[in-house]
Amino acid sequence: MQNPSLTYPLGCQLADKLLNYIPGGSHAYSKSVNQWPNLSPKVLSHGEGSYVWDVDGNRYIDWFTGLSTVSLGHGFSPVIERVYEQLKKGINFQLPTKIEFEAAEYFLNVVAKDDMVKFSKDGSTVNDAAIKLSRAYTGKRYIAKCSQHPFFSYSDWFIGHSRYDQGILEESKKYTIDFNYNDISSLESLFLNYPNDIAAVILEPVRFEEPQKGFLQDVRKLCNDYGAVLIFDEVVTGLKYHLNGAQSLFGVKSDLTTWGKGIANGFPLSALTGKKDIMRLGDTVNQDNRTFLLSTTHGGEAASLVSMMATVEEFVKKDAIFHNYNTGKALKDALIEEIERFGLKSYIKPIGYDCFWSIIFLNSTGEQCYQFRTLFMQELISNKVLFRGIFYPTISHGENEIRLTKLAFNNACRIYKKALIEGVDQYLVGHKVERILKKQ
Repeated sequence: MQNPSLTYPLGCQLADKLLNYIPGGSHAYSKSVNQWPNLSPKVLSHGEGSYVWDVDGNRYIDWFTGLSTVSLGHGFSPVIERVYEQLKKGINFQLPTKIEFEAAEYFLNVVAKDDMVKFSKDGSTVNDAAIKLSRAYTGKRYIAKCSQHPFFSYSDWFIGHSRYDQGILEESKKYTIDFNYNDISSLESLFLNYPNDIAAVILEPVRFEEPQKGFLQDVRKLCNDYGAVLIFDEVVTGLKYHLNGAQSLFGVKSDLTTWGKGIANGFPLSALTGKKDIMRLGDTVNQDNRTFLLSTTHGGEAASLVSMMATVEEFVKKDAIFHNYNTGKALKDALIEEIERFGLKSYIKPIGYDCFWSIIFLNSTGEQCYQFRTLFMQELISNKVLFRGIFYPTISHGENEIRLTKLAFNNACRIYKKALIEGVDQYLVGHKVERILKKQ
């Protein structure tokens, strides 16, 4: 329901203008107006710690900071100060810099535990590079991707399997095939149906669904047995579940790993790491190699590399992942209290690990429902909690944010219960929010 104290006159004006200058009104489609309820802020102005402000001056608790790229908190001083010192020295040069060596060595030794690294700017480019390397290394064509994991790349090999396939050649689509998470037989069938022609298997080690006992180990074994490269996409999971990536929780090591969101506290940085015998194929100094891997002017941009090192140092110094698990558990326990208070256990279901978790929303017949999900987003936002279905705690979140979120959750649960009885259309204002990418 509308909170009369929340209005967005300037935000609505700017949102309309953005649509005139930027396709979709934003540079990530997940930020577009159709991905938020009607009653929500349209444009933000700034953030500090675990809070953001919209251009109309309204303040919100932010539980998904920068789409989870901001892993310590908005404007985090120890990182900003390190970056500022580097900015005064310059950030892009004609030759490799000492910072590039220091960042590569630090990231490989402290986080990735891998042999080599290539830095870039977003998750799509490093996943694309991992695919290219896998094909070059194996001489095979097909890429087996996990169908339950929502996004790997904006490039043809992945987007061709979504509804947004206009402009993509059929030839580009046909070499990507799907398997199911926690269903090892579905992956084994692919290896049998495409004999000696699967170059790589790509998946996130975990998202919200926990891997069944032995599943990731079996994936690793199948890749070994059939000569495929195992790629773990840790673009989202990196620095959330474990300092060395979610794969470290399960004792399974990939051949190549991609990293992105969160490794530099919001500064644009991604990374591809992996075994030397595969990564070396991208070494053009060796004239025998013919793989043009990643050649990005901004890959060695010093400000983001410094931000990464400062971010990881803060994670280590403050034991941030341990803190995040504890904060996430305290938040989840508090919100479950409200769910139970209103008798909604059958309709509002938290899922995932305490460090990074989501909620499934069901209607009166027990079906997962985007309308009810949108209603809950609308109600939390009306209580000044910026929510899009995921809770990602950082060291900037604490007891006060949990307390305020619990109060907002109480109000949202009250409306949800009424909507179950009277109908969701009585309370939801405007469109429902659906996933922007859908399987065909």
